[in-house]
Amino acid sequence: MRRAHFSSSKPRHTRGFTLIELMVTLAVFVIIVTIGIPGFQNLVAQNRATTTANELNVAMHAARSAAVTHPRDTVSVCAADVEEGANDPDALSCGEEEDWELGWIVYRDADDGNDELIRVRQPLRSSITIEDSGIESDGTLEFTNTGTLNPDTVDFSGDGNVTFEIDVTTGRGAERCVRVGVSGRARVDQEACD
Repeated sequence: MRRAHFSSSKPRHTRGFTLIELMVTLAVFVIIVTIGIPGFQNLVAQNRATTTANELNVAMHAARSAAVTHPRDTVSVCAADVEEGANDPDALSCGEEEDWELGWIVYRDADDGNDELIRVRQPLRSSITIEDSGIESDGTLEFTNTGTLNPDTVDFSGDGNVTFEIDVTTGRGAERCVRVGVSGRARVDQEACD
């Protein structure tokens, strides 16, 4: 008995995807993106808040360290005046308002007139706000030669801490608090200031 053998001149290979396979893949992709993007945006906002808080914390530590190592000089941290020193670091000065979003400067005010710029932070992104509490009206924190805050620059009516509340408006829970105690020690809290 002979078997029938059918052959075609072209081998049949299917290539590509069916319409249903493409639609299912697209639906899964849309679901993943819909769930993932808000979470990623929140992660980015929290990262920005942490980075800003850490930079401000480092500025406070640098000011305290410089005050201890240069005991005859005053070391200060203040909100920068962007208009004055936008393109010239030597022309930087403290702003008249406490607008920390415009950046900040740490400087040593030497008795001999040889002032030193220690650290500069350029303006922040527009989605980041910083509210301070416990600083006297001129907005400058001074550190003494023992590393403590100068009492003339701090309002001790509250809990004795100077606080900087950092908030990123594009994310939930993206707040950080930098606290500087009377002793001059700074720390970062992972929540909003009380």
